[in-house]
Amino acid sequence: MLLLLSACANVLPQHLKNAPYSQPHQTSLPKFSDAPLVQLFEQKQQAHNRISLNQPIQSANLPMDTAMPKKLPNLRGLINERMAERTGEAADSAVYPLSNGVEAFAARSALIKHAKYSLDLQYYTLQKGLSSRLLLREVVIAADRGVRVRILLDDREQLGRDKEMLVLNAHPNIEVRLFNPIKRYRSNIVSRWMVFLSNLSSLRRRMHIKMWLADGVLGITGGRNLGDRYFNAGDADNFSDMDVLLGGTVVDKMQAGFDDYWNSEQVMSVDAFDSQHIDMRREQISQMIFSTSKLTQLERVSRHPYLQALKDTEQEMLPIVLSKVTWGQVEFLIDPPSKINHYPDPAHISLSEDGEIRMDTPVFDNLIRAMSQAKKEVLIVSPYFLPGDELTQFLINLHNAGVRITILSNSLQSNDVPVVNGHYDYYRDRLLQAGIAMYELRGYPDVPAQPQWRHPIFSIKGSRTALHSKVVVIDGQTSFVGSMNLDPCSVTGNTEVGVLIQQPAFAEQMRQLFLTQLDPKYSFEMRQNQGKTVWYLGAESNLDETQTMRHISGTTLKNEPGSLWRKLQKYIGTWLPEHYM
Repeated sequence: MLLLLSACANVLPQHLKNAPYSQPHQTSLPKFSDAPLVQLFEQKQQAHNRISLNQPIQSANLPMDTAMPKKLPNLRGLINERMAERTGEAADSAVYPLSNGVEAFAARSALIKHAKYSLDLQYYTLQKGLSSRLLLREVVIAADRGVRVRILLDDREQLGRDKEMLVLNAHPNIEVRLFNPIKRYRSNIVSRWMVFLSNLSSLRRRMHIKMWLADGVLGITGGRNLGDRYFNAGDADNFSDMDVLLGGTVVDKMQAGFDDYWNSEQVMSVDAFDSQHIDMRREQISQMIFSTSKLTQLERVSRHPYLQALKDTEQEMLPIVLSKVTWGQVEFLIDPPSKINHYPDPAHISLSEDGEIRMDTPVFDNLIRAMSQAKKEVLIVSPYFLPGDELTQFLINLHNAGVRITILSNSLQSNDVPVVNGHYDYYRDRLLQAGIAMYELRGYPDVPAQPQWRHPIFSIKGSRTALHSKVVVIDGQTSFVGSMNLDPCSVTGNTEVGVLIQQPAFAEQMRQLFLTQLDPKYSFEMRQNQGKTVWYLGAESNLDETQTMRHISGTTLKNEPGSLWRKLQKYIGTWLPEHYM
């Protein structure tokens, strides 16, 4: 089946598609009580009024720049009313963790299939591969039935793919926009990189956000971009990552955050870079990476276990998930698009005399505020961990105040960006010397030879696993899940997104997953031995008297695990400016 277009070219008037990119789209999305996603979400809030997922979906034309009728019912009022009956609190939101890559993919696919009015996708990168083909096929099918689709991508990761983006954009119900794009000399890789390097200070600042919204009712955010490695579909390596599926009042704020970016001055329509005729592009649709009909037989065979696992997971995905959500106070955090214009190179984090640390950016400052209120425990997962002197001292101060801190990051063996480890060692060793517990993910977890699709940390024997989730758990009460690494690029350069979740049951889920990741099958425990850092690999693990996970009965590795090539990249990293990491 061809992914891209055709017969529905008349769904919107042609002049709407030809409008200049500077014209804003509607900045608010009303909630439709007849949308399948609304009904599914309300099904969880009410014990009755079940609906069938197989009911036909009516076409609903939603022009991209036309305001919604105000007479339609307001979903927030409906949700608040149901939740007040359920919990006595009208501001709660629903949250469900997506730690497994197959389930994370299936959740996105389910949201596409049941969307009736709108799909909004905002991502740092949309990579080529099977998972992207499958998702985009469903996106185009949704657009064919009248769903308005807005796709906002960071430009750097899409360089060289204007033609593909323009093919998508040619659909009358789909528009693709790019954040902080290179505006000239995009035609070949040499000119693109020359422009990028000559404007490194501004063009290195990226939109690192990952957000998926359907009908303004349900949303997904967290660490995953769109690509095979994020959904456990990679051949050579995969990411251990974390997303959350959200519903309720928090989704209104997510929708507003998307609209702010969509209409910001940092964003341009991909149409601005159109140097070909649409008709010429349509003749080549079947050759686009978006077409699943062109998968080779070899690819079909090699992917079969994943496709079968996906098929099994997608069955009744939303009803099952909505029966398992937890309810709590969820604070949505998003950096403004103007963040990329505000800070010089390098930007500095301020640490006051009383230990307060701030950056004047919503995601970082609110996370630090929550961490500073910790009384007992802070668990941190950060794949690229370059905290800088100020944040390092902040963590040491917390530790000295009696807060138990445990940090999990990538080892040189697992890191997909080994140059980061060039500066990482300095901060790791300082924290270890202060008594803070630190672990590094093994590149090749000791798991069975067969794919374990639902295992907490995915791997196929012989394939590499890299940490990519960004999670903080505070006192077993508060959880942060988002896109922000604790490194200079995320904190001072890129725009980020995240949620602070006040829900003990959800925090316990995150805590147990964290402790699982510390198991010797998955991680090295970092220790100091006569002033030197060593990698300790236990035969088993348990909680010590301070409730810190420790490896026992194991082996001490004095030489850092990792290939010679990785060690060379790490050495190169020591010569690169830290604030570019």
